Amino acid sequence: MGDESLSYGYEGTGKIWNRNKFEWYGERYSIGDIITCYADFESELGNVLLSFGKNDLNFGIAYRISYEDIHSRPLFLHIFIKNLSFQVNFGQLNTKYFLRSNFRFLNDYDQDDRIRGTLAPSSKQECEVIMMVDLPGAGKSYWVERHCAINTDKKYVVLSTNNIIYKMKNNNCDSSYEMIDRATKCLKIIFDLASSQKRNFIIDQTNVYGNNRRRKMFLIDGFYRRAVVIIPDDNQYQRRRYKQLIYQQKFIPDSFVNQMKANFDLPEVADVFDDVEYAELTFRYAHDLVMYYRHQTQFIKQTLRINNKRKQKKTNHCFHIKKNYYRSIQFNYYRHDNNIDLSSNDDYYCSNVMLKMVQSD
Repeated sequence: MGDESLSYGYEGTGKIWNRNKFEWYGERYSIGDIITCYADFESELGNVLLSFGKNDLNFGIAYRISYEDIHSRPLFLHIFIKNLSFQVNFGQLNTKYFLRSNFRFLNDYDQDDRIRGTLAPSSKQECEVIMMVDLPGAGKSYWVERHCAINTDKKYVVLSTNNIIYKMKNNNCDSSYEMIDRATKCLKIIFDLASSQKRNFIIDQTNVYGNNRRRKMFLIDGFYRRAVVIIPDDNQYQRRRYKQLIYQQKFIPDSFVNQMKANFDLPEVADVFDDVEYAELTFRYAHDLVMYYRHQTQFIKQTLRINNKRKQKKTNHCFHIKKNYYRSIQFNYYRHDNNIDLSSNDDYYCSNVMLKMVQSD
């Protein structure tokens, strides 16, 4: 809340925020306070005035929203809390409240003047889980954005490490690897919570390993489970990776991609999915391309293995030459003008002794 252009918030520190920008507005509030949100549609022509109040205090106008910005869309109330319980009064409760004059509760308006929010599915069987399957940079995130924009009524919740990193307010990580590690741990917790929620989810990750797919799907049991495979042809895939590197500054090592290619496992309906959709290449061509990727990575592994053996032989040969060379070197130290060979097993007192390395003939 407060991150997007049409999201307006008032938090416990007394700040309001919109478009992820904070401003001082009112006072702090805590347990026991009554917070009131006012929406004025009549005082200014063409604008909606949002304001907040704490108990019997009113802090004035917080936001001035143009009708052109909201495009006649309704405003919905959202409350974000942590480890607290709260009660909402739309006019149905006979409790103590502080209401300004010329304002009414929502329940005092007719049904025709109100728009009901989207109802959640009544059971898990009505919920859908879409798992994306593709290589890094193949275009799964683009497909997810387009699919969510087309199917706005389903209110998809996208589960991905990129979304978690984007939502991070305080970046105290020492490196990008630590940030990804934290986001991955958070995503695991979200998976556990998602299994008990009646929502529509999209898992926006690579998911090329069959064991990982089955483990994630078993956590979300009872949903309609669907896999969407994004596999473009190899030339198109290389172009997309290049665009991702240039425009998004995302570098993915080839070794990481090759490891995924070598273990790419295409999903099947009989596995853990009720349906499998191939968004670009059909199953036949996608299967042939995956087999090509596997043979390609096997060839790369064999080439690297041969090169490593050659390097190892070269290193051992050099070590053998040095070893033979040092065998011809005699270590002596002078004590009482007597030459003593240090290569023997006798123990000698070597403190303050001058060592001399002499190459033998």
